[in-house]
Amino acid sequence: VDRLRLDLDEVWPAGAHIGHLKGRKMFAGISRLFEDHHSLPPHQDVLHRDTSLSEAEQIRAQLTANVYLHLGRTGGELELWDWMPTDAEAKELLSGEYDFYHRDRLPPSSCAIRPLKGELVLTLSTRIHAVRPSEGGPRVSMSCFIGFASPERPLTLWS
Repeated sequence: VDRLRLDLDEVWPAGAHIGHLKGRKMFAGISRLFEDHHSLPPHQDVLHRDTSLSEAEQIRAQLTANVYLHLGRTGGELELWDWMPTDAEAKELLSGEYDFYHRDRLPPSSCAIRPLKGELVLTLSTRIHAVRPSEGGPRVSMSCFIGFASPERPLTLWS
């Protein structure tokens, strides 16, 4: 994740940096380990839904960057929908378990990506996404979010 931040800082005209909330630097880089049969239900990651801070409102596009370190023999696909529900629409989809959505209230997913070991996958985290269960060993990834405010402003990274 640090390498990604440094590379983005070099190539983005306004640079890239780790984000700040309430005047404090955020953390960028989280590891996730999914054991056999573990999945992540459909959901969105939208910073302004997680905090009421004005910094979150400046983000016009939010991406997630996932680097895959280990994959099980089968499964573990990243399932994507070509839909970004509004805040009001999202409330209607909630399952009551955290911020996850009822799968039966969603249209069919648009695609499923089976990542390769060492691969970086960038997606819009504001689109609905899920992780399918895997088997044959853990699915391990490192990830962070990348926020875009404008072409003149630095990209912001956080987890």
